[in-house]
Formats: sequence, structure tokens, C-alpha cells
Amino acid sequence: MTARSTRAWRELIDCSRWTTHAHARTAVFEHIECFNNARRRHSAVNYLRPAEFERSMLRSPIAASP
Repeated sequence: MTARSTRAWRELIDCSRWTTHAHARTAVFEHIECFNNARRRHSAVNYLRPAEFERSMLRSPIAASP
């Protein structure tokens, strides 16, 4: 986790009071969707979207270890 995302998690947890488990779950889901943008292209994976990269890895044969 980066310092930015850790700080955001701390703010979410420390500054929030939810009335139901469902409200807490929704808040956590929305937070994850915001910080883990699955549609954004990432330079670390050749500018593929995370889902595209995962699909390409699943289609690739696994090389045997020496």
C-alpha cells in the first residue's frame, strides 16, 4: 500500500460511523473502486487495463522452471 492509500483507508475507518453492516460494506466497496481503478491503463503492464493484463496472463503458457 502506498502512503496515500493508507491515509485514505485510515480516514475512511477513523472518520466514519455506519449504522448498518450494509452501509459499511458499501463504503468499503466504493473506496476500493476509487483507489483500484480497473479501467485505468497502467504503465507497469504495457499500458493495458488490469483486466486485459490478467486475461493475457491466463492465456500465456507457463514456462517450466529449470
